[in-house]
This record gives sequence, C-alpha cells and structure tokens, in this order.
Amino acid sequence: MDRAMIMEECLRKLGGNPGRAVYVGNGDWDRRASLEAGWSFIGVGPRLKGRCETWVADFLDPAWPDAPENALRLARRS
Repeated sequence: MDRAMIMEECLRKLGGNPGRAVYVGNGDWDRRASLEAGWSFIGVGPRLKGRCETWVADFLDPAWPDAPENALRLARRS
C-alpha cells in the first residue's frame, strides 16, 4: 500500500471522517500523502516553511493550539 492508502485505511478503521481529518507532518512525503488522501495538513518545522497553508515552527509555537481548526477552515474554503 502507498502511504495515502495506509492513512485512509487507518481512518476507516477508526470510523473517522475524511472531511475532518488533519495530518501533521514534517516532511514533503507527509504533505503529498495528505493531499492525495484529501486531508487537511499542518506542516511542522523548517523543511516545510512556505510550502503549506498551515505551518508551525514546532509544537511550542504559539500558533499550534489553533492550527488544526485553521487547517480545516482553509480546506472548507477550497
């Protein structure tokens, strides 16, 4: 299975809603798999700065607590 398929299978087994799924990652493969699965994405760290609509420097970033809802809000506008 490719990464997006693994993510989708996990969400299915958890009974989650793809429209409310938010993936958090620090690599380009995370970003690509999230886009392929149709999930919202939060990029973390310097490698993804400027490459994601929702980004935080790290988990101590003051923007982190609001990042999941911000990512979902951006996805709804698309």
